[in-house]
Amino acid sequence: MTTEAMRAALGAPAEGFVRLSLNENRREPLPGVAGAIADAAREPGRGPDPLCSELSAALAQRHSVDVGNVLVSAGSSAVLQALCQIIDGEVVHPWPSFEMYPLMAGAKAVAAPVDLDALGAAVTGKTGAVILCNPNNPTGERWRGAEIEKFLAALRDDVVVVLDEAYREFGEDCADGVELFRKDPRVCVVRTFSKAYGLFGLRVGYAIAEPGLIGRLRLALLPFLVPTTAQAAALAALRAETAMRQSVAGICRDRDGLRAALLDLGWTVPRSHANFLWLPGAGEPLVEFLAQHGILVREVAGSGVRITVGTPEENRKLLAALEEFPP
Repeated sequence: MTTEAMRAALGAPAEGFVRLSLNENRREPLPGVAGAIADAAREPGRGPDPLCSELSAALAQRHSVDVGNVLVSAGSSAVLQALCQIIDGEVVHPWPSFEMYPLMAGAKAVAAPVDLDALGAAVTGKTGAVILCNPNNPTGERWRGAEIEKFLAALRDDVVVVLDEAYREFGEDCADGVELFRKDPRVCVVRTFSKAYGLFGLRVGYAIAEPGLIGRLRLALLPFLVPTTAQAAALAALRAETAMRQSVAGICRDRDGLRAALLDLGWTVPRSHANFLWLPGAGEPLVEFLAQHGILVREVAGSGVRITVGTPEENRKLLAALEEFPP
């Protein structure tokens, strides 16, 4: 892959490429978002609210928790990184999963297969936290609430269970981390406005957890991480819940249609509960071939290739290219 293609695949300007490598939401902004950004940008010299007070209050109300249970930060990644920093002990995580987990946890990272029994078996007396990506990135599988409750029941009382729910809105019958948190204070829920709400470029995410953990996280994060424009956009997006659900439903229809077409071409494609599809066993030859055809996808952990669900036109271009690349 050329240097230009590699940079575009990782987020640089992608002119001339169809970028299906970053799980971006390419739908139109939700109602009110563009106007909120424009209004907030009229006074760029003013500092942002370091506590994201209005957004935090709105999230607390949405999820029926106290505002002391909410922490807003610069995307879910900032919260996850802070969590890995403050946790005493090892951090168990599934693999393949979000590629940043081992980088964030560093020497504390312990990888286990994407299976709750395997993850539970990886927990030892040295474990401080377990991260569950649900639905899992990049494989697209999900765990139901009862499955995670059973997992929680088998853990020590002092192990924090982090539910990374970046893609939850796309999942069918997926566990609700907030409901699990209400039953078990060991649960820390991490969510984002990047995917379903389409605000990837503005970097807004949040955690819901018990106040003691929220306080420790706040101390680990730099102040003023979430710009005024991002706070305003997230508030507007939160108020556009109905439109968000309609947008997600459209993406899911496109996802399932793309999967059916890939299956017809002979590819192995597990059912996905996110805004991407997973081709297990595919690798760099496919990535390179598609890049030569102006389509950027992501090889992950030597295990397979992840393809973001694009616009209908982008999906058609992908399928046309794959007709020349037998599985």
